[in-house]
Parts: sequence; structure tokens; C-alpha cells
Amino acid sequence: MSVSLDSGDSLVRFAAIALIDRNVASRAELAERMGKRESNLHASLYGRPSADRATITRSFLQDLERALVALPQATEIEPHIRRPLATLVGLREELAEEGDADAGVRVHGAWFGELCATGPARDAVEAIVRGEALRDLVQEARDRRETERLLTGPLGEHARQTLVDLLAVTGLPPTVGASAINVLARLGLPAVAEIGREVYQSPMGFRSLRALTRMLWRVRLRRAGHAEGFPLASGERELLDEIEDVLLAVEERPPADPYPATGLVVEALRFAPAEWDWVDAAIVARARDGERPVRERMFALAVAADRAVRDVDSLLADVGGQPGDEEGLAWAAAVLSHRGDQAPAEWLAPPSSVHGRRLWPWPPGRPEPAAVQVVLDALDDADPALLPGSVRDGTKVLVAEALLTLDETRRRRALDVLNVAHVSGVAATAISAMPRDPDRVPRWLRERTAFVLGYLQGHDSLPRLREIVAAGTEHPAVLHAAAWGIGDTCGTGAWRTHRHCVPVDDLAALLRHPAPGPRHAAAYTLGVTRQPGARPALADVATDPHADRTTVALARWGLRVFDTERVKARADAPMCLPDSRTYLHADR
Repeated sequence: MSVSLDSGDSLVRFAAIALIDRNVASRAELAERMGKRESNLHASLYGRPSADRATITRSFLQDLERALVALPQATEIEPHIRRPLATLVGLREELAEEGDADAGVRVHGAWFGELCATGPARDAVEAIVRGEALRDLVQEARDRRETERLLTGPLGEHARQTLVDLLAVTGLPPTVGASAINVLARLGLPAVAEIGREVYQSPMGFRSLRALTRMLWRVRLRRAGHAEGFPLASGERELLDEIEDVLLAVEERPPADPYPATGLVVEALRFAPAEWDWVDAAIVARARDGERPVRERMFALAVAADRAVRDVDSLLADVGGQPGDEEGLAWAAAVLSHRGDQAPAEWLAPPSSVHGRRLWPWPPGRPEPAAVQVVLDALDDADPALLPGSVRDGTKVLVAEALLTLDETRRRRALDVLNVAHVSGVAATAISAMPRDPDRVPRWLRERTAFVLGYLQGHDSLPRLREIVAAGTEHPAVLHAAAWGIGDTCGTGAWRTHRHCVPVDDLAALLRHPAPGPRHAAAYTLGVTRQPGARPALADVATDPHADRTTVALARWGLRVFDTERVKARADAPMCLPDSRTYLHADR
């Protein structure tokens, strides 16, 4: 099957088919174990996705659950796919395009006090469960006054600690932090002020901005399809006002952000309501600012075009035509200038008699499609046991989207689906085949490749990332992405068996790199992976009066992670939850 990034139904089906076809000898055997005819199984699981991208039918989910429960009986399922249904349901919640108050796992609010009675959360799972119980309590409140009474009453201390713990989890690698971000987004107003403090008090607070984006997205979806002036739901005006205050503060007084290239502020502004009349100017300013990272400027150009800001074509001509080695801006301008009727409907051209589906050579005259085609060719050569033919083209679409799109939201969506479908390993191996020659691959695409490999968070990504860090000769932006990606892959015990792959000496050397980006990434990775040999290097930086403020804050954050003992002694994914309120700023 192919796959559409615009269809939640299509993405969930893709992930389900990938899981099933990798782990079952034949669909006939699976259908027999489910008590269904093979033709009916094919129709329910492999049929055409719904035209309504918000709809994933109940019957499909029921059949999907029966299929996945039957998998361990039908074949020797791989150990790391023990709970495929849970991951697919999580993906469905992430892609759900409605502001459903009942989305997510229901944890009754009556349990909240008892859940918190043992003190701060010991790991990410506890923090998220407590957050869901707090959300249930907040939903029962009728107005803001009642919510405030809840947060200042007998349970107020527990509520504040739960928010602190959730925000600490958002600073951890993406697959861990995403669940906490969704809980905070559903909590709504009570979380906004805490997020506003977190972005200034923690060097990892920038990741919590995704919760604000999620809140804005939910409001937009509720209002979609209604006439201008459609009334806000109860409490939404207060929510929007509080979010606007936080984002205005971030614009006027930027906090430390060790990874601005992710464009999380731009993403939040993208979903801002039309009545915020300052937003378009802020997006354009980021696109034009030569001091900002190129990846963020590329995303800002895409958002400016999406919002149809005034004189957007002049903006594209000005920014995309600037001289220098920042080919990413030229790529962005070429893509956006050829949007509309000149753009192909999707990344892949129809199959030929000789090759599988290949990238359109578009926009014309650019080197990027040829470089990414090398990756797609590697997918054609992948072992069918790792990448079934049924999802090969869909995987190509997701990989092309991850590498080439200007839209950071769609990039993360594509990568999340590859992870849930358990084809991220074969995707990482193919992406690692990207040519290394700077004459063939522009710098922005080499940086993007390193970011994508890190986000996939698998062992197959590490050889290429380690190679970049060990050589130390790449552009600082590429070094930053590679070093950070090692931290996201090996951090917090999620890949405990891979910790020996963390290049401690190379990362310690990066702490003294002349550019700030590699320094920030090295401090983050040395802390989040908790390597014994890293403590002295972090301690030196944390007390160095000549080190930049953000590196010092990250080093202190990393040392605090080392010292945090609030973790469960579990072998799968113990999570540390440093209290970000007490140790982060260099001037304290």
C-alpha cells in the first residue's frame, strides 16, 4: 500500500499492515486463527482508507485488535513487538483530528490523591498516569474559578508536583516525551503557566512548547468548517489568552534554546488564531533573520506561505536568492515557488517496468532528489523479512517526506509512523546510505539526515551518527544534529544495551568546540545517557566561568540527571525526572 500523510486512517493502516506482514507466515493462516475468511480480512485491514482523514472506523479497530492478538499464536513474534496494539492505539490518539475530551487513557480523578501519596513520580509512566488522573479532575471543574480552587486546595501540592514531573518528562527523548506532551495539552489551562515558567527555568524547556502547539491545534480543529466568528467553547478564550501571553514573552525575551533548528516556536505560531495580528510579522522576521538556524528559517518560509502572509512571493525571492552556502533556503524557495499546479501530487512517480517507484526530479535543477533517490534504492534492496513488499512504497513516501519536506510537523509525523510500524531500523540503514560528498549533498540535507537518524532512535542509526561525531570535521549544524541524535537514541535507558556505543571521549571534546551548537548537543547527550566517564567533563563545564550560559545550564542539567535516584529498577526503560526548578541557571 501507499500512504498519505494527510490521512490518519491511512497512517494507522500502514503501521498495522507493516506489523502483521512482518510477523505472520501468511494472511490465510492469520485469518484462520481469527475465524474470518481471508477475503474479509483483506477488506477490513487492507481496504481503501477512509476519505475522512479524521475517521478510523470501530470495525477496523476491532479487526485490528483480533489480528494483533492472534499474531503471537501465528508466528514467533519479535520480542520488541510485544504490545503492537498499544502502540497503534497511541498512534491513533496522536493523529486524532478532533478535540475529543475523552481521547486518551481514562484514569479516574478519584484516584489522583492515592496515586500521588508516595511522593514525586518515580518514572515517566507514573508521571503520565498521574497526569491523566489530574486531567479527569480538571474536566469536572465547571469554570476557571473552580479549577483554581482545585489547584490550591488539599490536592494543590500534588497537582503542582504532577505538572513538574510531566514537564521533566517532556525534556527527555522524543518517544518518551510525546506522551507527556499530549497529557499536558489535554490538561489545557492549568498547564500553560507552568509551561511558561519551564521554558525559562530549564534548558530543556523548549520541548514543552509542543504542548502549547497541541492546544492551539485542538482549538483550530474544533473551529474548522465553521464561519468566521464561530464562538469559542467555554474556557477557550482564557486558554488562548494565556497561550498568547507565553508566546509573546518568548518572542520579546527569548529563553535559552539549545536546539532552535527544530522550529518549535514557529510551529506554535503556525496554529495561532487569525486574530493574533502580530504572528505573521514574527514568522516573517524569523525567516529573514540570518542569525537563526537555516532549518528554522526554512520552516518559517513554509509557514509564511501556508498562512499566505502579505508579500510572501517577495519574501521567497529575497530569502531564497541570498548568496552563500545555505542551500536550504534556495531549496525552500524553489519548492514554495513551484507550489500549486506545478508541483506533483506526491513525492513518488508511478512505477516503471524497470524500477520501483522513484522520486519525481522536482523542483527542476536541484541536487536533493538524486541524493534521496540513493536512499530509496537502498529500500528496494532491503530484506523482505524486514520490509514487506506490501509497505515498501509507503515506507519510501514516509522517508522522502522525512528528508525533504519543509514542514517540521509532517516530518515528525512521518518518523513517528515509521517507529510505530517497526520499520525504522531498515529505514535508518537506508538513510545511512545517503552520499557523504558535500558536492552531491547540500549541507542542509546532511544536517537533516543526521536529525532524522537521531529521531528514529534505533541501533541502526548509531554507526553514521558516531562517524560524524568522531570525525569532527562537519559543519557545526551537522555535528549538533548528530551528537544530539546519539543522546536521543541512547538516553534515559530506553536503549540501555546500546550505551557502550556512546562516544564519550568524542563528545567531551565537542564541549570545547568553537561553535555553540556542538557544545550544547554534547552536554545534553553526556547527561541524558549517564555515562560514568562523562561526569568529570560535565562538572568542568558547569563551573567554567568562560563557558556560555546555555552549555553551563545543560551541564548542570546533565549532572542533576546523574544524581537523580527517583527511578524504578526496571530493565526496559527507567526514566529520571530531575526537578528543573532548582539548579538550571548559571547565574543562580
